[in-house]
Amino acid sequence: MAYQENIPQSSDALSSSQPDLLGNFQALKVLIDINHGTFGSSDEGKHKFVTFPVQSSAPAFLATENGLYNLVPTASPQTAIQELFIHKQSNAGVKEIPFTASILSTSTPAALSSGWTYLPSGLILKWGANVNATGQTTITFPASANIPVFSVCLNVQATIADSGVGDQDSSIRVTAVGPTTFNVFGSPRTTTGNKLVVFGYIAIGY
Repeated sequence: MAYQENIPQSSDALSSSQPDLLGNFQALKVLIDINHGTFGSSDEGKHKFVTFPVQSSAPAFLATENGLYNLVPTASPQTAIQELFIHKQSNAGVKEIPFTASILSTSTPAALSSGWTYLPSGLILKWGANVNATGQTTITFPASANIPVFSVCLNVQATIADSGVGDQDSSIRVTAVGPTTFNVFGSPRTTTGNKLVVFGYIAIGY
């Protein structure tokens, strides 16, 4: 029996309302049993797990609330699948963070490839491999509708990835960072000048 609101009425006799009241208790038990420990069990009052139905738009929260919800992102990153969002208070105001979004939402990256992921805090990690630099070189972060863009890149760490045997006498250093690009300098380690250096990087920002 479906749950019925507004019963019993003041004019109802208990004998006639009894089936409706019983039906409401049964409907409440069905509600409680979904994803919860049932009445009288050792898990009573606990969630077994939490599921989030897909929303058509971000839900409204009170001014000081944080929350979670399930939504397909309509702005960068446009992963085209459902992502869990955190509605989060921050120093710069309220943020809607698709914290489950990553390159894994849209592809299966191979080893030593580029990629990205959100962190629940709102920070974004990006990485790349087999990148070349000779002397002063500008590197552009991969860009598409599926990849979030840094507003601010906080730091880039570059690591030489030369596959040659023995000491390759290579050096790579980061000279500048920005939201869409960063600069590095590839050179010999023991002498001055330019040199082709293969490297990988990890960048963090928001």
